Amino acid sequence: MIRESLYFTFDGRKSSDFGILNISINAGLFEEQLFSNRSIREFTIRGRNKPYFIEVEKEPKTIPMSFAFEDKYNDRLIRNIVQWLNVDYYKPLAFSENLDIVFYAMPVGDNSLIHNGLKQGYVNLNMRCDSPNGYGRDIATPLYTTTSPTFKGTVIIDNLGDEKICPNIYIEKIGNGDLTIENYAIADNTFKFTGLIDKEIIKIDSENEIIETNIPNTFRYDNFNDNHLVLQTGKNILHITGDCKIKFHYRFKYL
Repeated sequence: MIRESLYFTFDGRKSSDFGILNISINAGLFEEQLFSNRSIREFTIRGRNKPYFIEVEKEPKTIPMSFAFEDKYNDRLIRNIVQWLNVDYYKPLAFSENLDIVFYAMPVGDNSLIHNGLKQGYVNLNMRCDSPNGYGRDIATPLYTTTSPTFKGTVIIDNLGDEKICPNIYIEKIGNGDLTIENYAIADNTFKFTGLIDKEIIKIDSENEIIETNIPNTFRYDNFNDNHLVLQTGKNILHITGDCKIKFHYRFKYL
């Protein structure tokens, strides 16, 4: 996907705007990393040859890049490219073969301009991502009203990515009471709030486990069962109990 792309976008700008093309320096077949580097956490005890497994630790992805100038460059063009790429925080990076997959990255380590002394050449650099994953574009479901006669009690979300995801959830309560979401695709994945107030608006960032309410000086963590909603890969059938308006926002994760 990356090596065969002719151009890329970074921080909202196309490489073609600078007259540069994404290239592969090595002759022959393209070589790309399938997924990010990983290591195994485990420990051993005396008298036992088999280590105890703890977890797998995944490293943020690093993307080596090379891009060449279509025509001769000049000092001003080099300065523009440096100003474009020399960022101090992760910015969106996507490649033309699939612009729907976005990495959040910034340059790290060695970078170099290789040229022939005649204002012709190419640039090598490494882009480090903020995680092991690429991300799909933001997706939002319709705003469902559970009291509507057309609502059948469930919302189906098909996770087309490679990993489980935690959606952001917008809830506007209708009437006082509780709210429960059960994902039939995963055992023991019941999401529940108790004691919500009529017309209260709750916003949940499930990935970062942040809960906000529009009621001043109120925190809803004690009203929550601390079981954030997870969407497995494939089809998720979410059964909603409780009167409300509800909407889901999410992005697929790719290896």
